[in-house]
Amino acid sequence: MKYQVAKEAFFSEIDEGAFIYHSQTEICFGLDEVGLKIWQLIEQGKELEKIIESINLEYQEDRLQVEKDIIRFVNQLTEHDLVIMNK
Repeated sequence: MKYQVAKEAFFSEIDEGAFIYHSQTEICFGLDEVGLKIWQLIEQGKELEKIIESINLEYQEDRLQVEKDIIRFVNQLTEHDLVIMNK
């Protein structure tokens, strides 16, 4: 499963994370270091499974927990129309 950044989503990186702003809904979403990495992988067109593998490899956490956290995070981005699931 792949996602893409919505055209209405504007991204700004800061010292230890980033902000995403949706131009139509005016929602502002803050990202920490891990969220920023996930966002960058989405921008690169990585599949969800590859994002999970990459984050798990980098942070060496429990694989199942990483998967649950990333799916929850991507679902939040989708609910706020910041990313769109490719069909």
